[in-house]
Amino acid sequence: MKRVWLVPGVMVWLAIVVVGLLVINRFAFPERVIKPTVANVKDTGLARFYTWMRKIGYDVHVNPYNTDLPRDAVVIRFKIDLPVEDDFPVMEEQTYTNRLRELYGFSLARHLEQGGRGILFRLPFIEPNYKAIDPPVAVLVSERRTSININLGGYSATFQNIVGMNGYAALEQVGDGILADVRDGTPALNRYLARGDNAELLARMLKVLVPKGAMVIIDESDGNTPGFLEALGPWAISAANQFWIGFFLFAAFASIGVGHVYGKRAPQPGITSIHGALTALMLRNRNQTLLAKTVAQMTIRDVNRYLRMPSSTKTGEWPARVPPGLINAVARLQILGESQQAKANEVEALIKDIYIRWNALKNTDAAGPTEK
Repeated sequence: MKRVWLVPGVMVWLAIVVVGLLVINRFAFPERVIKPTVANVKDTGLARFYTWMRKIGYDVHVNPYNTDLPRDAVVIRFKIDLPVEDDFPVMEEQTYTNRLRELYGFSLARHLEQGGRGILFRLPFIEPNYKAIDPPVAVLVSERRTSININLGGYSATFQNIVGMNGYAALEQVGDGILADVRDGTPALNRYLARGDNAELLARMLKVLVPKGAMVIIDESDGNTPGFLEALGPWAISAANQFWIGFFLFAAFASIGVGHVYGKRAPQPGITSIHGALTALMLRNRNQTLLAKTVAQMTIRDVNRYLRMPSSTKTGEWPARVPPGLINAVARLQILGESQQAKANEVEALIKDIYIRWNALKNTDAAGPTEK
């Protein structure tokens, strides 16, 4: 017995191998540093922060690649403060621009150089006694544990401090832009946002640089540059993902045997077997006269088709390459088909003779056309 296969079974193994490699890469090689993203719903993610900012009235977007950002947008970036030995070395020949990109990331640094505003959340909190930079920006960071007051261009905001954290935030000028350097960004993480007054603290601090309704861009670029699909737009990425998902589903399901289970297919019946079945049926019903007439008509039709002659061509008009014995046998069968005295054994003998001569013509007439 055999089964129909749409594609080779190796395709399903290819899909299994690819999925297996993805799983191994995910669990066997974890990232050394957990990078908070808005897509991360775990404790160290920013999914709640993203939703919360939209809820309180900000127009929030995510920047996954190093691209030019709108000048009027406020860029928020979360930066992991690595141990000193793991951080990038500060080389004397580094330019000011390269140093900014190392400290703040490419997109945020370029945004600040062009006069934009940004907020840098550092993770984890390492240096509590941060000293504000002045001038040219007038900044006052209270040394009291109970509150922090920030003044910027005549606009002020006061918010509650986290107990034990003095110098929680400071404003400084970077390039032509303004940066709010937040020494501890953990209150924005999923695990801590709803605790105590963390949300209120962040809301008051954001108010200094970000008026309600303003565009906020959370920068997650981390040195990534857009590829071909990213350059085309989100629709291209979505289309590519759908293609690969559909491909692996097709490979998995199409590799499974489908269709009917069948044995060895019998050859298609030819003219001889059809005539044989018809002969047996009519002789059994004593219809030898009708049988003679029917087989004669069928034979004339098949010979005319084989010779590529009009269907109305009679036996007397057949060319010389048709054996006279076949012509005479068909003519005799036509006569019996018009007679009511036809005998069954005579009709059967003529039909067998016609089969033999007809097959002999097709086998020996190599120059003739093939049967259609």
